Amino acid sequence: LGWLMDELKFEFQVFLESQNLDDFSLILLEMLDKNMMDFVSFMHQVSTGHGLVTSEETGFGLENDYDFSNEFCSIDFFVGGFESSSIDVSKFIYILDNLCNIYLSYHPIDYNILSGYLYKIRLRYQKFI
Repeated sequence: LGWLMDELKFEFQVFLESQNLDDFSLILLEMLDKNMMDFVSFMHQVSTGHGLVTSEETGFGLENDYDFSNEFCSIDFFVGGFESSSIDVSKFIYILDNLCNIYLSYHPIDYNILSGYLYKIRLRYQKFI
């Protein structure tokens, strides 16, 4: 089963790097490598408006991570305490949709739950699309 996770992580990495999101790749792979949570739990967390911190000063935030949620307007990635890149919310949703498709090619049984989380994410951020 470890080889399956390695293949999944590799596909995540290749896709994210093809989108010039090496920092998001680093954060997502660190989450999986450290067994912080699985991908489905990650999508649930995002659907509730929370980002992810994988180690001190490395991660990204969503509106519920801000002191003033009305200041949220993009996804800013931090690596080592420094903002490494930023993407707009519509691109973030596009990225999540593609990551879900990759994940589902290995775990089709999770289709309904991931579809539900993507729906919640689209509703939550519809003003940015």
